[in-house]
Amino acid sequence: MEKRNSGLDLFRLMCCVGVLNYHVFDDIVLNFAGKNITLSLLVYFGSAFCVPGFFLLSGFLAASRQTFSMEYAERKIAACMAKLLGWNLLWTLVHFFRTEELYDFVVQFTRGAASRGILPVSWFLFTYCILLILA
Repeated sequence: MEKRNSGLDLFRLMCCVGVLNYHVFDDIVLNFAGKNITLSLLVYFGSAFCVPGFFLLSGFLAASRQTFSMEYAERKIAACMAKLLGWNLLWTLVHFFRTEELYDFVVQFTRGAASRGILPVSWFLFTYCILLILA
């Protein structure tokens, strides 16, 4: 059993909070900032390290494994794609119940790789899976 590195857990927590800040400040605060635009921009751009931080952490953890087998990569890719399919299905259904417009699920899923579609932030998981294939 490997010991957990509390520093990596802290870095992961900082990245999670930063991603949330980044999206909240992008979607809400910057539109309504008014006089406090400087503070809003500082928090917004200060949180921009988070997505590269996740990539850095993922690469470090993958490289620090004793063995990196094809079976491990396949399991991780299958788990990522299952989660991604589930989230896309959820948001496709939410969209349908709100608007009664039926999206093409496959098109929405594949658009996520290019940061578009119903779940544009899914490009991160697609990129992670491609990096696992390359590893």
